[in-house]
Amino acid sequence: MCISCFAFEVHKDLLFLLAFNRDELLTRVTAPPAFWTDHPQILGGRDNQRQGTWLGVTTSGRVSFVTNYKERANGHPRSPTTRGGLTVDFLLGEEQPLTYLESLDLSKYSGFNLVVADLLSGSVAYRCNRKDTVPRTIGPGVHVMSNGHIDDTWPKMKICKEALVRVLNSGEIEGHNLPWETIFNDVLGQAKRVEDESLLPNTGVGIELEKMDSGVFVEPFDKQDGLHGTRSQTVLAVWRDGHAEYRERWLDFPTGQWHEVNHTFAIGRAFEGLPHGDEL
Repeated sequence: MCISCFAFEVHKDLLFLLAFNRDELLTRVTAPPAFWTDHPQILGGRDNQRQGTWLGVTTSGRVSFVTNYKERANGHPRSPTTRGGLTVDFLLGEEQPLTYLESLDLSKYSGFNLVVADLLSGSVAYRCNRKDTVPRTIGPGVHVMSNGHIDDTWPKMKICKEALVRVLNSGEIEGHNLPWETIFNDVLGQAKRVEDESLLPNTGVGIELEKMDSGVFVEPFDKQDGLHGTRSQTVLAVWRDGHAEYRERWLDFPTGQWHEVNHTFAIGRAFEGLPHGDEL
């Protein structure tokens, strides 16, 4: 399971900020984030098994990320069509976000939440194929998405969002300066599990799994198919002058070592003409 928290149009210097934890089977082979050799405009990690990605950004300002929708395994048969292809198709295309989401055949995929953005046009949109399936635009603000519906009130989602809001209001973001360590540690690194069962969601997977998955950062735990947990932490910052930075910390399995990758690049043109919201 995964969690993402993003801020759009809430800061005078920073257009878009995304903090994303990817939770996955630890043995699933994944390429660390890089510009892809077959599609050099795309920057992101890659699932070597099915060639999709959970998160990607292009040099033209298109951003896409996806999370699974948590549900009982026997409630919906697993689809052979990879959800990681949803992000890639948008990144390679030219449609506006809402148009792209309206074109999807939802029945082809297992449960998903998908956010797509064209930062040059200032457009962000969201769609889920399990609840409130009509696609919609996402307005300025801070939003959080895990494995239920966007902006649900799961404890981990509330914790993550409140932590990112504190960073945005701290006064530490200026020019191209971002408190990276604070975001990695205080926004994405909170591993404490929720033990109060009354606070946890009931997604049909059982209360023990809900507890194991209740931290923002998910410590490895054993499921039927092997060890699961947070495999990578990604922070993407896009400034209004077109400067962008993508930092990721990723877990090398089975060594247990964490590595960090940093990519800095320029996006098509500046965003200074776009409006920005008030301080949160």
